Formats: sequence, C-alpha cells, structure tokens
Amino acid sequence: MCQHLQTLWQNNVEAYYGGQYGPLLIAEPGRFQFDRDGGEELQVNEVLVGSARIYIGMLAQYGLGDEARSLADKMVAFQYGRSGLQFRSPAAWDAHGHFRAPLNMRPLSVAWLAQV
Repeated sequence: MCQHLQTLWQNNVEAYYGGQYGPLLIAEPGRFQFDRDGGEELQVNEVLVGSARIYIGMLAQYGLGDEARSLADKMVAFQYGRSGLQFRSPAAWDAHGHFRAPLNMRPLSVAWLAQV
C-alpha cells in the first residue's frame, strides 16, 4: 500500500504544480493539461477535494505523515488563503482558481468524519 501511495504522490502531487493545489487524481506522468475527453471535461484538470482529503488520511494512516501534513497544509493555504473559499467546501477546484459545486456535502462529510 505504501508503494501505491508513493506512486500517487509522484504522479499526482509532485507532477501537478508541486502539489500546490492538491493532488490531481486523474493524471498521466509528465502531463499538466489534459485534452477534452469528448464530454464536459468534468473532473479532468481538477483536484477532487473529498478524494484528496481521503488520500491525505491514507498517507497519515500508512506512515507517510510528512507527506500528509505537507499536502494538507498546501490545500488549506489554497482554500483559505488564495481562492476565497473560506466558508465553502467545493467538490473540485483547478489550478486557475475555478471551482465546482461550492458547499458540496461530500467534502464536508469527509471533514466531519476526520474530526470524529
């Protein structure tokens, strides 16, 4: 499991603007932008906030606490410092500051479960 999490870290965190916005969960090594997939480009070029928080929890659970803290700090800095999303938990955001579905219940519920 640790190897899987580390591979995700390399391909989806470090490779995507150094993890500055969170992990891009749909990625190919070395690519920063993705072509349209024929649909609405939903979930492409985005950080899925709820999934990213679960990934942070898994990093911490499997002994990768430094990576978990680093990624959590970067996501908090983006959400509360640069995006204007202080009181909202969107479903997803991208590196350009665009977000989708503010007040989405999935990321809010993940945050609630983390506090229990």
